[in-house]
Amino acid sequence: MIEAKTSMAEFFRDMVLNAIEDQNVNATDLAEGYLVALLAEMATPGRHEAPDPLAETMVDLMQEAFDASGSQRAKRWRHIGDTALVATGLYRGVLLKRGMDLNYYFLMGASAYRQAATLHHILGARPLDELCEELGAKMVPLSDVLDQVMAMTYLHGDQGLVRLLARWKRQETSWVGRRLIKEGLWKKK
Repeated sequence: MIEAKTSMAEFFRDMVLNAIEDQNVNATDLAEGYLVALLAEMATPGRHEAPDPLAETMVDLMQEAFDASGSQRAKRWRHIGDTALVATGLYRGVLLKRGMDLNYYFLMGASAYRQAATLHHILGARPLDELCEELGAKMVPLSDVLDQVMAMTYLHGDQGLVRLLARWKRQETSWVGRRLIKEGLWKKK
């Protein structure tokens, strides 16, 4: 039976929670909710605040953060972290095809989130300070969660399994290996 979802957030919630469980990521409810909200914002037409990593350079975003002050500065640093998280999670294949270094984005994103956490703490913006601290500390595993969610949105039926096999050959991502084993297409060595 096909079950209709009432919102983009509801659509992404189960996928995020499943990916977090699949990858054994220890994420707080706040971080889980943030990822769901970020995905919902990305999927909503006419979004205004969602990061667009293919249109914005990290250097330009950093300059905007340095030029801002107060709560706007904290917001800009968080936006840089979000942009890096989205780039490495949702656009990983594009970045790799372009020869981009994922570690650059991981480091920039983690650093930006830590900067945002510090500024939010100074401004007394709780729980944003704790959220940004967690996002920075868990940048790589949370990016992997978004990568899995992105892949799962188009992996249905036999064609989806073929795409999964092709992806495994390109990246050998651990969650892809677990999924192939679950589907009976790969054996543990």
